[in-house]
Amino acid sequence: MLRYLLRFIYFISFFYPAIIDAQLYAPDADYSEEVSYDTPGSVDSVYVFNVPVYSTPINVRLETVSPDDMDGWEFIWSFYDPDSGNFIPFDTFSGSSSSVDTISTSAGYQVVLVKNEISDTCRAWVFINDFNVEITTKDDSGKVPSLYFSCEFLDLEAKVSSTDLSYYIPGITDTIIYIYNSYSDIEWTTENEEGSGSDPRDELDPRITSLPYEDTEYIITIRDRFNLERSDTVLYESIQSMAEFDNEYIKLTDTEHYPEEYGIFYGGNYSSITAPAKYKFFNTNSRNAATYLIKFGNGNDTTFYSSSDTIVYEFPYPGDYYITFITKSEQPYECIDSANTEITVDAPSMGSYSGGTETVEPPLLPNVFTPNEDGFGDVLKLYQGGNIGNNTEVSANDLFRSADVSIYEIDIVIFNRYGKKVHKYRGNIRDWNGWDGKIMDSDRNASEGVYFYVIRRISAVEDWEIKKIKEYNKDLYSGFVHLYREPKN
Repeated sequence: MLRYLLRFIYFISFFYPAIIDAQLYAPDADYSEEVSYDTPGSVDSVYVFNVPVYSTPINVRLETVSPDDMDGWEFIWSFYDPDSGNFIPFDTFSGSSSSVDTISTSAGYQVVLVKNEISDTCRAWVFINDFNVEITTKDDSGKVPSLYFSCEFLDLEAKVSSTDLSYYIPGITDTIIYIYNSYSDIEWTTENEEGSGSDPRDELDPRITSLPYEDTEYIITIRDRFNLERSDTVLYESIQSMAEFDNEYIKLTDTEHYPEEYGIFYGGNYSSITAPAKYKFFNTNSRNAATYLIKFGNGNDTTFYSSSDTIVYEFPYPGDYYITFITKSEQPYECIDSANTEITVDAPSMGSYSGGTETVEPPLLPNVFTPNEDGFGDVLKLYQGGNIGNNTEVSANDLFRSADVSIYEIDIVIFNRYGKKVHKYRGNIRDWNGWDGKIMDSDRNASEGVYFYVIRRISAVEDWEIKKIKEYNKDLYSGFVHLYREPKN
């Protein structure tokens, strides 16, 4: 008898193996897990379907297969009614398998498989998962309203809108089991090619304290536990000013900023910059600036309102100047930024062009002077050497000048061989036009011959803070120069 009973059990398990563990399947589900309540004889499943686009209707599919994969089965489909605690039939199919692909709402679903005297029940809970993230600190045009930012900070806030996912223990209407979901995978990014400013912290309400100088789009992206992703964007129109400027020393050959003759009197390049020294200051890549202020490091400053303006300033005394360039954005914000640089204007130097005052060598004087109106060496001038303006033919032996353009006063007298004055000048070295070979600035030409010069006094500013004048090298400088009327061969 026992032998026949075992054969019957084997026969039943061979032909109807799924009666014990038949299930509903959702091959397209984005996530699945088992329910937390006990279901004797089978396991109920939870299937989560993510909505690709927020608040867009979708249909999902459940399917089941008969235990013997043969026709003759009846599939009775029903959904769970939480008010009554019962499953309500909504469709019936016949065959070896069955599926429903019109499910559009979250609910519990059941299918009863019946064939002859055999039946089985499969259940599953289907959830249409959808949520939305919305940045709340933006207006209808998608921009951050002024209420949420200042020169010091920008506040971004977002909220997540979602629905609870929950199911019931079948037959027990007052018991709800919630499916845990998480929206903690938060990421803030920016669309900003220049990349100025700091990125927000990955939280729903970050405060940004290092703000960008460019208009920047902020993007929040949130992923939930079921790997559903949502994003939102907001545009911050920058009010931050950014200061960036440059400066350039103006050479004495610059006829735009100096009298034209300076290009002749003071041609050549200088290894050092001495007072008085003019500089150009100009805006380069400043951003969002309505006003510009330059502090020159000596108590003086200049305000201008156009980014294309070039400011020219002359430093009358030697010293180290800490220059500050300040930008301010438009009202009512007036966000301030600044940039700094240092300019050194050298102290006066005399002597042999080495920049020191200890040497006793006088400034270089020409040995030959040819005021024959041929354009070369026609005027006895102070000259360091090298080119004069664009004239590459003139050498240091033709002309004379001091190496230091910061000398304020020079007293020079030129005598003929009989001790008679033929030229004299006392004053600012830059205002001296040199000796043109005329006797005491008259129309009479001095004759050819040897002339004797004496530099009696050279003075310059020594201390720019107290504007102290120091006479350098009080001893007389003297020497000889040959005046020729005919061009040299």
